[in-house]
Amino acid sequence: MNQAPATPTVAIARELRRLGLKQGRGKDFTVTGFYRRSECIHTYVVTYGRHAERVIAKHADDIERRTSEAGWSFTVSVRYAPSGNPMRDVHNGVGERVRETPPAVPAAAAEELSADEPEPAVAPAHHVPLLG
Repeated sequence: MNQAPATPTVAIARELRRLGLKQGRGKDFTVTGFYRRSECIHTYVVTYGRHAERVIAKHADDIERRTSEAGWSFTVSVRYAPSGNPMRDVHNGVGERVRETPPAVPAAAAEELSADEPEPAVAPAHHVPLLG
């Protein structure tokens, strides 16, 4: 069993890694803080790419629940761009929690979104002529 996280940074990073996201610059996310006079006012998540945005939007309730169970309460707000892509805000400071419903996505955009999902590997079929 994991030890209780000692800081909010550890709590949120652990949860996002549990969801399969990679931490670090050039990966899926980083965790940083907003400081005033050398004191951390709140901690927040910076994401890099649509994949991380979608994972966080899909698991927003789980992220809030699990970080709260670990002793650090985070708010996950989810808004949607006109294109249908989620825009999220993950922080443990004061702020409003917003959960928009995803807009109806046109067929072309739905194909683009599904293009991000890897297709299963299928061996190409070969035609072998019969000799005889």
